[in-house]
Amino acid sequence: QELVRVGPLVKRLPTADQNNDNLTEFFALASGIRSACMRIDGYGWVRLKGCGNHGDGFVVASHTHVPHRVPYCEIRGCAFPHTAKCELFMSSKLESILGPQGIPAANPEALGWFEYTADPERPLGSQFPTACIVERTRGDRRLGTHLLAGLALLLDQLIDAKYLDVEALLGAFPVARPRVEPQHTKGNDEPMGIVTTAMLMSDYCSAKMYNMGDDINGLTFSCPRDSSVFANVLHFPFPQLCPDRDKLPQQYVRRAPEAGSDAVPTACIEGRRAIASQEWSLLWQNACDRVSSVNKQSSKSASTVLAYLYSRIGYECGTFLHYLHRKCRVSWGTYSDSLCFQGQLHCNAHANNFVILAETESKKCGDRFLGYLDLDMAFDDTTFVDIDAKKVGIKKSDHDILLFKEHCSFMEVLVGADSTSGVPAVAQDALNRLPESIRLAHVALTDTMLMGYLHAYSGGDENYPVAVFDPDLHSVAYGIVRMALIVMADYLA
Repeated sequence: QELVRVGPLVKRLPTADQNNDNLTEFFALASGIRSACMRIDGYGWVRLKGCGNHGDGFVVASHTHVPHRVPYCEIRGCAFPHTAKCELFMSSKLESILGPQGIPAANPEALGWFEYTADPERPLGSQFPTACIVERTRGDRRLGTHLLAGLALLLDQLIDAKYLDVEALLGAFPVARPRVEPQHTKGNDEPMGIVTTAMLMSDYCSAKMYNMGDDINGLTFSCPRDSSVFANVLHFPFPQLCPDRDKLPQQYVRRAPEAGSDAVPTACIEGRRAIASQEWSLLWQNACDRVSSVNKQSSKSASTVLAYLYSRIGYECGTFLHYLHRKCRVSWGTYSDSLCFQGQLHCNAHANNFVILAETESKKCGDRFLGYLDLDMAFDDTTFVDIDAKKVGIKKSDHDILLFKEHCSFMEVLVGADSTSGVPAVAQDALNRLPESIRLAHVALTDTMLMGYLHAYSGGDENYPVAVFDPDLHSVAYGIVRMALIVMADYLA
């Protein structure tokens, strides 16, 4: 009622000389570049999707010098009436089907949408109306940018390289795993000569996206992408460490331009690493205490917590995609339009379209870590819009091909092979500076995550091992999740 009374809201950043009396009556937290999350007393958290680009309202980005493409411009920071209706319809539809299956949505309740009518919020005129989507939400931090990146950055503080049995870890990789001659140079892409999961899946995805044939598994590596090449470290004895509870971690910063700055409105400001401020101290200490307690009190092996977390992340992603594709026949949004080059596809299936559920929400949702979101480009075979043929609908066989390509693209992004997902390069650069043994552990954990995904996506293929839910390990794993989110807390997705 309060939102309806006030009408469409536009995200603005407070300037340094503003006091609270001059701000709007609503305070919100920025959620990515174009959205915000706002807490309403007596109701909970609401997501406003498309309420302004950073703090600059709706801006027009012009693209006039793109090779082999007609010049075009786009409005940044908003939704549109047709995408708002798609988001709300698909959110409601999937929640009604997947909710009873224990697969939580990040935005479980579609509340409605606002259409902006003021001239500043319609920068290209009434022909291109702008809108904001309103939904109840359960979380905000993203799987790619915040959790997976944060885990990679903390890995040398969670695994003790001094006591890691490298020979045994190498033995976890099947004989069929592609290898190269190890160079033993810091930052080498193939730790100990093992071709990374990201390289394998990027190669596989390229072959499948460009229709090279069912029997072609890659441009470089011909091996199948299954349990015959992936490592399983669910029971590997990683020597567990816990970060120092009294030493705040370095955080990685990516922020919107300051209000009134000369920065390009559509750009983000990449900051340097900085020690977290004291406001994070209590949360950091609590997370460290939870993780360290597994060594002191739990009968569960501390060495299995990381592998458990990676495996469950993969499993939850695969469960959602399995139901989305196999049960609902819905694409998250994989299609070609006039902005694509020949053979290219947009793909909305990526790691940043999962959010980390707040732990209180997780307990209400079957102890899941993740909730899915961002359905404004989703479609099934009856609602697919064929722009070239100017018709609605797609043949079942063609739809199946799109769903398969979406599955391939998601696997590529999940294992960190595609930076367009929002996974920050800072994590990749920092990971390359870690000891080679830790980078090898990261590859093994990523393999284990991918096998958890394949187990669920396949409908339970036992050839792909997965960690069974364990309440003790799950609780400790949430402590590690909190650490990772603290490290990336100020990084704008």
